[in-house]
Amino acid sequence: MTNYEVELNGQNYWLEVDGVPRRMGFYTLRYVEAVSPEDAARAAIRTLRSHESLANLLNEPSDSPKIYAEDIIELAEAPDLAEVDLSLCFYLDDDDA
Repeated sequence: MTNYEVELNGQNYWLEVDGVPRRMGFYTLRYVEAVSPEDAARAAIRTLRSHESLANLLNEPSDSPKIYAEDIIELAEAPDLAEVDLSLCFYLDDDDA
């Protein structure tokens, strides 16, 4: 298996911000082992399924959020995850700004 760094972009996440529903997006990095870049993207997206910041979505069933792999980089070795920031960097969605 190969180590990968995957940059993810989440879009169309309706979340409560300061008591107001807002359409948000986010960027984050994830580090995974996989057999291919495509498998790395899928594995990285799976790591976000239970993230606490995304637990209280306000999306209607017909307006689901999306996560895209923006960049996938093959790494020579696995990073020390104790030294890596795995937080989500949120932004206001362009349609809501």
